[in-house]
Amino acid sequence: MIPALATNWSMDPWPNEMNYNPTKPFMNTGGVKAIEFTLRENVTFHDGSAFNATVAKWNIDRQSVITGNLTGKLDPSLMGDEMYKAMYSFWLGAEKWARYETDSWNVSQFIGKPASYGEYGTSKTPPSTILYQDYYNGTYPRIKNVTIIEDNPNGYGGGRIRVNYNDWSGVLLYIDHTMISMDAYKDYFDIPIEGLGDVGSFPQPDVRSSYPDPDDQFPGHLIGTGLYRFIFA
Repeated sequence: MIPALATNWSMDPWPNEMNYNPTKPFMNTGGVKAIEFTLRENVTFHDGSAFNATVAKWNIDRQSVITGNLTGKLDPSLMGDEMYKAMYSFWLGAEKWARYETDSWNVSQFIGKPASYGEYGTSKTPPSTILYQDYYNGTYPRIKNVTIIEDNPNGYGGGRIRVNYNDWSGVLLYIDHTMISMDAYKDYFDIPIEGLGDVGSFPQPDVRSSYPDPDDQFPGHLIGTGLYRFIFA
């Protein structure tokens, strides 16, 4: 792994323990309980806003809030295959994985309970929706929560965050997504951003002369931290 927005990280492992598999128990090893990240300092987004621990947490939380439909903004009838793939990446079935749980890693606690994530509460998708019955009953988030250890919300100091997992195999796979500007996309915290320039239903700003334009309704081009310059849509 080549560090980009994190300069360092350390992993807190689950204990190596025998699981509860009813057929043939075996030793669970190599599980990641939490990862603590030291974030890179002096990083700004293309709109000039700061990248720090508050923004990193906002981005990671956003994935669970959207895929779990925790604010009820998603219309199940309009959700396509890509959204389902995202759901099953960030949410897991408790009954499926409870057979492998250990004394320390308790998955059965989620059986029969609605999908929920930290301070954001439970899913607003009705369990009666056929495609969602198995998904939203007894399903738990792969990421338990994100805690801020050190932050500098008014400046460009990176800070530190801790990502706590409900999953056994946390590794680095489910937090390696693009970090976007919290300032620019604050209205899109709980709904997907489509297209980044190629979806007609999302108005695209013309930033060839200046940016930002206060009349822009949506930052339709990517507002990240990398080496990138938007020319036109």
